[in-house]
Amino acid sequence: MAEVYRLPREGGRESPRFAAYRRVVEHTWGLSTYNPMAGDVALECIEALLAIDAEQRAYDCAMRVAAVTGYAGTIDLAVVVASQGLWTDRVATEVQYRTVAARRPGFGQVYVWTREPVSVDGLEREACAEAYRVICTAEHGPADTLHGVLRREGAAYALAARCMSTPQAVDAVSAEDATAVLGALEVLGDSRDAGEIATVLFGDDCARTMGWATLGVPDRAGYRWAIARAASGHPDVHDVHGLRRVEE
Repeated sequence: MAEVYRLPREGGRESPRFAAYRRVVEHTWGLSTYNPMAGDVALECIEALLAIDAEQRAYDCAMRVAAVTGYAGTIDLAVVVASQGLWTDRVATEVQYRTVAARRPGFGQVYVWTREPVSVDGLEREACAEAYRVICTAEHGPADTLHGVLRREGAAYALAARCMSTPQAVDAVSAEDATAVLGALEVLGDSRDAGEIATVLFGDDCARTMGWATLGVPDRAGYRWAIARAASGHPDVHDVHGLRRVEE
């Protein structure tokens, strides 16, 4: 995509850039998620990712996560640069991808957003988490309920904190977050509604943005609760053996 973005985009669908994109998009995993006509900030983001050798780092992260969980299958990751704008809304994109969107078995996408600083820690955190999502889908099937998504997402980021090249601490969950999330789980634990799942994960601010009913959940409280629960080795977490193995 760096080569594509370096080509002129004048002419729209008849431009050299779009023609080059069409030649490669059907043959390389992950390219269809890119906006081929994005502006200069997309190329700047890609150049920053190339500077930190992002694809090699994503590969190394996947290898560490696979080793920790004992996974012997294949993992195909694509580092995807997304540009928020008229056709791409960040909240909607992350909500769809991380909640109940169908996942292609064995494949995952590591999202990086333009106009945000590119960092090794940020890239590795998302790569480790996405590698775990691929593994979790292969071993347990799709997560399609609130309970299932919280387990998968919590385990993904708890494991990422331990498998990054510089391991990170996991914060304890606050009483406010725990009360809000547990209250929602009691009523909606088996829900398959994307809006309800996303509201518990991302909080009421996300719900208001998307036009959903609020549930009294603080911003990203579901994530904080799920990650802390997974890091504690709670027995209902999918990869509890994997997390303990890392600690050992």
